[in-house]
Amino acid sequence: MNKSIDHVKIKINQYGSSINLYCLDMVSIPEADVLLCTYNGIRINVKFDYAYGWEIESIGDDKLKDDVLKNKLRDFLEQ
Repeated sequence: MNKSIDHVKIKINQYGSSINLYCLDMVSIPEADVLLCTYNGIRINVKFDYAYGWEIESIGDDKLKDDVLKNKLRDFLEQ
């Protein structure tokens, strides 16, 4: 994904509700920028690591184990 984190945050805020994706906050840590989100009620981070690119991480006990859901989210972010 070659889009900036700001572009993705704007996209989530404008269109994310159509797939139950909501951005709660954005934080920066030394190695990455991170969007703190919920997806279908599951807490996730969309992490933009400066060295390794981006990834989607589920937080806590709720995990995005269903590859179909994870792929749907990835497809949405890559559009």
